[in-house]
Amino acid sequence: MLLNYALHNGDAHLKNFALVYSDYNDAVLAPVYDVVTTSAYPHLEDKPALTLHGKKACWMGKQLRQLATTRLSLTSRDLDEAESNIHHAIDQILPLVSNMIERFPYFRETGKRMLIEWDKGKQDIALSAKKRVSSETTVLEEMTLSDVKVQKRKMHLTQTRHLK
Repeated sequence: MLLNYALHNGDAHLKNFALVYSDYNDAVLAPVYDVVTTSAYPHLEDKPALTLHGKKACWMGKQLRQLATTRLSLTSRDLDEAESNIHHAIDQILPLVSNMIERFPYFRETGKRMLIEWDKGKQDIALSAKKRVSSETTVLEEMTLSDVKVQKRKMHLTQTRHLK
């Protein structure tokens, strides 16, 4: 669930969670599948498919941790480790997405929205998160994908040409 929240996957239904049994008394959560950053697609409704406490709302870090410790008997250490692993995994994938954005121009806008949503998601699952963050340029600037810099540069060139 934490990964779905970090990646802003509103399409996580119960059918997307499975158990693998090695024997009758030993079940583990199956590897994840069908994980989509639905919020990167503006035409899709950005609400979780599953309800938590009767609401289809995005929960923040503190709320998720409270649920995990009270209902799932997870420890703070378990949650810290899961959050750290998710942050690390996202950070490892960012350069690959950036590369795909450069290689496939039609993916550029969707890819940029994915990077923005993942950056927000990392902050959303943090223990200190109280509400969804709205900064959109930081991660793009770090990856040199920000259109803000390109627009400023074009404006500067246009102004310079007019002065000549």
